[in-house]
Formats: sequence, structure tokens, C-alpha cells
Amino acid sequence: MKNRVNINQLLDEIIVPYKIIAKTKEIDFIVDLDEEIVSFTNELLLKKAISNILSNAILYTEQQKKVELSLKKNCIIVSNECDVLDEKTLQQIFRPFFRVDTSRSREYGGNGLGLYIVDTILSALNISYTFYRTHRIPAWNLKSIYRFKISY
Repeated sequence: MKNRVNINQLLDEIIVPYKIIAKTKEIDFIVDLDEEIVSFTNELLLKKAISNILSNAILYTEQQKKVELSLKKNCIIVSNECDVLDEKTLQQIFRPFFRVDTSRSREYGGNGLGLYIVDTILSALNISYTFYRTHRIPAWNLKSIYRFKISY
């Protein structure tokens, strides 16, 4: 069911447990919600999608690195630094049961459904999104900044 949703309030509610998890993992969780945005959408489904995105971002970010959440110009953006993903992997991460690194399944947990659920929910809500690498830091490193951008 679609309702009028204040996106700022929704994000403020969602981030509470992720701030705690990030602090525990010694991850810098930066939040920038400078615009007041209201959308007509299904609040529970949108919360689930954003929660899954934040959960993945924190899960795959190492200590002393950062996760950023921002709300700007009708876009929710989640960025994090993690291992470089090749193009083949990037094309598959939204498939059900896909795991980036199955050898580390016990370390990270999960079942490979998180981003598939995100894709399913955002498609059902008719909300577009992109997931892409912005750049490597530094260029010789095996780490990259990835950005998940939800536009509505």
C-alpha cells in the first residue's frame, strides 16, 4: 500500500542499528540528509530495500573505512569502499542466491538474497536504481568505492 512518506524520517529510523554496527566494526558511517523529501510509496517495502543496501555496505566494508548515506535531489545514495568486483560479478549480484565470494560465506553469513530482494522491491515500486564503481583508491589498490543510487 502506497502512502505519503517523509524520506528523511524514514532514513533517520533505518540508520539507528547500522550506526551501532558500524561503530562496533570501527567503520565511519557518514550521514548527510540535507534535503526534506516526501514521496508517495510503500514505506515498509522501501525500508526493507534500504536496510538491505545498508546491511551489505557495512558487511563488506573493512575496519577504518567508511560508509556514506546521503539524500540529495530525489536520490538516496549509499557509498562504501570494498574489494574490486569484476564486470561479470557486477552483472550477477542481483541474481537470487548469488554470493560474491562463496569461500567466505561463513565469515559474512547471509544467503545471497539481499540484493535480489532490493531489485525485486524497487522494481515493484517502480523506483529506478544504479549500482556502480566510482573509482579505485588508490589506483593500484584492490579496493574500490561502490555507489548504490536510488532515484525516485
